[in-house]
Amino acid sequence: MANNITENTNDQVKRWLKGGYWLGRVNYLHENGWGFLTAYDDDKILVSPNNIEMTKVWFSWKEMSTDIVENDWVIFEPDDAPIEEKEKRNNPYHMQASKGSVQLVKEISEFRKVLPDISSPLFNNLRDDYLDCILIFGQRIFIASAYADDVKKQLDNHFKQLFEQWKSEELSKLEQREIELADRQHNLEEYKKRSEFEIEKQRIELDEATKKAVWVKDQLRDLEETRATIRLYEEQVNTSLKRWGFDTISVMEPSAEQAHANFDSEPSLIDFVEKFIRSKGYYFTHDQIANFYTCLKTDTVTILAGLSGTGKSSLIREFSQAIGAEFILVPVKATWSDDSDLLGFYHPEKKTYVSTVFLDAIISANANPERLYFICLDEMNLSRVEYYFSDFLSILEQGKNRKITPYSKTEWNIRKAQLGRFKSDLDNEKISQAEYDEAERNVRCFKYEIDVPHNIFICGTVNVDETTHPFSDKVLDRAQIIQYGNVEFADYKQSAENVIPTFVSYSKFREFSRKTSEIPVNDNWFNEINSILRIGGYHFGFRVKQQIEDYCSYGLRSGLFTSKNPDDVVDLQIIQKILPKIRGINSQKLQETFFPEFRKFCGDRYPKSNEIIDILKNMDSINFWQVFRHVG
Repeated sequence: MANNITENTNDQVKRWLKGGYWLGRVNYLHENGWGFLTAYDDDKILVSPNNIEMTKVWFSWKEMSTDIVENDWVIFEPDDAPIEEKEKRNNPYHMQASKGSVQLVKEISEFRKVLPDISSPLFNNLRDDYLDCILIFGQRIFIASAYADDVKKQLDNHFKQLFEQWKSEELSKLEQREIELADRQHNLEEYKKRSEFEIEKQRIELDEATKKAVWVKDQLRDLEETRATIRLYEEQVNTSLKRWGFDTISVMEPSAEQAHANFDSEPSLIDFVEKFIRSKGYYFTHDQIANFYTCLKTDTVTILAGLSGTGKSSLIREFSQAIGAEFILVPVKATWSDDSDLLGFYHPEKKTYVSTVFLDAIISANANPERLYFICLDEMNLSRVEYYFSDFLSILEQGKNRKITPYSKTEWNIRKAQLGRFKSDLDNEKISQAEYDEAERNVRCFKYEIDVPHNIFICGTVNVDETTHPFSDKVLDRAQIIQYGNVEFADYKQSAENVIPTFVSYSKFREFSRKTSEIPVNDNWFNEINSILRIGGYHFGFRVKQQIEDYCSYGLRSGLFTSKNPDDVVDLQIIQKILPKIRGINSQKLQETFFPEFRKFCGDRYPKSNEIIDILKNMDSINFWQVFRHVG
């Protein structure tokens, strides 16, 4: 028996990968020539790295040249079990005996009883060498107890010598290590003394910079509120002037206002955005921009997925800049674990609400109802989206009455009452004016209820690699997934024209949000595709149905896409709303029934969906997000 039987857990993992003989005991024999073994590590049942006992290792006994019965001891070479067995046992480390490797070794149990419990690599080598001899010179060598006692004495003496040698060497190493640690501690203490003054100096400078940043932020917020008020007033006045036949007024830049007036249709808006993006050195096709724009109209979360460097966040940023909207980038961190990472939290000791960039953007959008806001959750699947985004997804479905509740109304009333004490402290010069202003602003901005206005668009980017997390059905049902494959540099041609951004108000944007009643999908269409999905254990509900209908209605109303074939719009929705749900092990049932039925349904009407279906069909483990590595 090889010397890797008594290795620790990490070594076991290597052994499973590289091979080696295990010790096993027969626990079941089937008349058809197969059975189960229990794998042992010394006198204990072998446990896999994920703490599952290896009690059902499959083996074939019909090929063995010797008779075998239950409870016989054997040695065998482990082999990776089929994936079906791993799933059945719920154990990725599940093994089976390699074909033809099982050998009967009855006497090995008697030999093991007389061996001492010694944790020594050299002892293990001696012991395993002896076990190897059993395998080489015969499977039924009887070991006399007298000889076993002699071997035990020799091993005990050898172990004592090895232990004393090891003890002496380790003590010497320990003494040297203590000297090194003492020197290091002395150096660290000296460094600490030298650094304390610099740290305190930097802390004071940081405090001053923080106070200044808060003041600047408040000034910018006030300025933005003033600008939004002026824009709203301008639109109201111009409406009245037009009604009476007078010329309109403008407090914006003339070029931007003139461009605003030219937007008499959605196609003209898409053409302008495409022109603006090219002037900034980026290239996206007309249909890619139209697809992104149509997804925004469905009031769902728009997720741009693909390989790193394909311009996902660039599209969101440049689109928002083209129409004079606010773009807020929120980098998602792998450590995000709940909604406080997204929406902030109330600090009970400091009696203040600790906000986030995401929540600040929502508050700013409330103060500027005619300005569009694009909030981009960058690399949103670095953490599990359900952990930090689930509650906010539910809020987005509340219709017009969408509200965030950071804390209770009672707690907010207590905070308002505390402002009176802060005012007294200010009068008595116990706190500064800046401290009071910050406390007052915090109470005023972060109320017990914060509206989530409809002039915000929640977008996200997803990188497709092994470091990210998959999406649950809750997220997929509430999102439009836009895929980006490889960048085609041959199609890229930068425009030399300088295109000035154009302000598009929320009212103007919603003015375009009209639907058409004629769409190429109906209840029979949804029932047919859902029945096919059920073959593979998938399905979708009314929420997905409504989103597909809305997308087709918006996309077909004004002819936004270059193709005039309505089925091409439906093709996009199959890719963005239905195919992301297909995932899991590629079983025989999927190969023989599901994929053929899906391809038959798509036929020539939905060629892009069929292309992705062919890619998914050839995957051992179906993963929609890996499709982006195969398509352009």
